[in-house]
Amino acid sequence: MRSRSGPQPDRRYGWNDGKALLKRFWPYARREKSHAKLVAFLQVIAIPSGIASPLLVKHLFDDAVPDRDLDAIVRVGAWILGLTLASHVLRTIAALVVVGMKARVRHRLVIALQQHVLRLRAAYFHATETGYVMARVREDVQALDGVMIDRVVDTVVDAVRAVLFLVLLLWVDFGLAMSGLALFSIIAIGAVTISGPLRRKNEAVQEADAKGSAALHQAITGIALVHTTAQEAAESRRLARAVRSTVRAIVALGRLHVGFGYTVGLAVSLGMYVILGVGAWRVVTGWSTVGSLFAFSIYLTYVAGAVTALMQLNPELQRGLAALERIFKLVDEPRESAVEPLASSTRIVGAVAFERVSVVYPDGTQALSDVDLDVRAGEVIALVGRSGAGKSSLVSLIPRLIDPSSGVVRVDGVDVRHFDLRALRTSIGVVPQDVFLFNRTVRENVAYAVPGVGDDAIHAALKDAHADGFVARLKDGLDTLVGERGVKLSGGEKQRLALAREILRDPPILILDEATSSLDSESEAAIRAAIDRLKRDRTCFLIAHRLSTVMGADRIMVLDHGRIVEAGTHAELLARRGLYAHLHETQFRGIDSD
Repeated sequence: MRSRSGPQPDRRYGWNDGKALLKRFWPYARREKSHAKLVAFLQVIAIPSGIASPLLVKHLFDDAVPDRDLDAIVRVGAWILGLTLASHVLRTIAALVVVGMKARVRHRLVIALQQHVLRLRAAYFHATETGYVMARVREDVQALDGVMIDRVVDTVVDAVRAVLFLVLLLWVDFGLAMSGLALFSIIAIGAVTISGPLRRKNEAVQEADAKGSAALHQAITGIALVHTTAQEAAESRRLARAVRSTVRAIVALGRLHVGFGYTVGLAVSLGMYVILGVGAWRVVTGWSTVGSLFAFSIYLTYVAGAVTALMQLNPELQRGLAALERIFKLVDEPRESAVEPLASSTRIVGAVAFERVSVVYPDGTQALSDVDLDVRAGEVIALVGRSGAGKSSLVSLIPRLIDPSSGVVRVDGVDVRHFDLRALRTSIGVVPQDVFLFNRTVRENVAYAVPGVGDDAIHAALKDAHADGFVARLKDGLDTLVGERGVKLSGGEKQRLALAREILRDPPILILDEATSSLDSESEAAIRAAIDRLKRDRTCFLIAHRLSTVMGADRIMVLDHGRIVEAGTHAELLARRGLYAHLHETQFRGIDSD
């Protein structure tokens, strides 16, 4: 699978982009409004302590200390201590509420993304690596701190604090306050200017992270191939390249952060030293008092803290917006859907018709071309042909794993696009060549689509699939974990479990795609008997390269370059001396000569 390309490096972001992203994010955060109001209330009522404490310090140094009034010193100290503790307690409670808010918002978003991913068209997963999708769902959601509702509250509260403390600065010492206002104005302009580059570099980091996750996931899932082909060094180099790409993106972002942060820090530090130096001169010359200078210093620190918090919000906001953009790109991927309500709620019988069906994949490959095929309910249709002839593409149209580029596929006379997808797919069983099993127990894998079924029915299905023998020999029987993708089982054992799964489902339409390809001769004979029982009283599509598997089919369709070039029974096709006869002769020549 190919990884999707990342964001274009020359993209420009504007305010309208961010506003649109936040508007789409709001439904996930709106249920936290009451908690956000509580956080805002707690933070706002903590502000008076910040206002009062410097004034108390001013009183302490201008009045109590010069008068040597110990009682006043104790009272002022007690007030400062009490206000500080109250402010700390209020802010701690607010922070605890915020933790819960963020967790709930992330939970809602992750659930929504997971549900969306499970309903994406199969074509999306053909073009996108699994690890890349996982990074979008998990890692991008973790990068949303800057757009969480608590950040809105923090912004408003910090802005209010900055304004209030600035007013107090003007009241305490107007001249010095104007110098501070000029300094912070310059810093604010710099923060706005850097917004676009910050978001672009944040998105580059997230994109590199996603591709790195995809590379690691691919290496781990293919570890058996890596080991058997001795390609550990090559995979290590590939992973190292992915890591280097991530490191380069992180370094570029870090340089921007550091450059801006240290520039701002230097400007704030030098500016405050200059302001305090001027303030000291004003005290010496009698224009101000020591208490006023102390109060001014504290208020100036508060203003600097509030402004710094507002400046730090910008990098977080840009990182969050970059993550939101990637998340909503995934959300905007088209989902599988019906074009109109289900035409009939009755149980599907199993008649299938392909009417001038063509399939062209996004890369331009023509998989099928003007295929016409009418299959009666209960008929067994075999599909044979060389690799790439279009057999799997044809059967993939029935459960809508892909949709035709042109033409119509009908089940019981109804266009499959008009069925509810769940209703359609629960009526279709598939035993693929590459069987997938979850890292769960044998019981859970066999009963995957029939939750709550009893063990007796599971054992009966295993017996019909000739899987009961090897399952009985497993250490924990039905409770045996099969490993990731069934790694603890042989290929034949996995296919027999997949067959048992479909026997238990009992669907009216069955697709067997090379269902005996991984079996030895003895197992194949046993499975053929199970398949013969399973094919009874249902429509069956049987794809096979081994022509011995398809001889008993009602009709055999021979595909070549996306077209049905021959059709008939085994005997009819042999007599015709066409492509089927050639395939048969090629396959059985070695057997006949033994």
